[in-house]
Amino acid sequence: MPRISVEGRVGTLDQDGAQKVLRYEREHRDRTPVIQLLIARLQQLRTVDDKTR
Repeated sequence: MPRISVEGRVGTLDQDGAQKVLRYEREHRDRTPVIQLLIARLQQLRTVDDKTR
């Protein structure tokens, strides 16, 4: 998938989906901007999860 497509969909991923895409990116594509977005998304999801506990 083109980087722009991935970047446009990162915000819709849940934690499991973001982890799967991050693993794929690290193992296969290694696109730094996409990896950074995915890490930020995971941090965002963890923050929201911590606030709801």
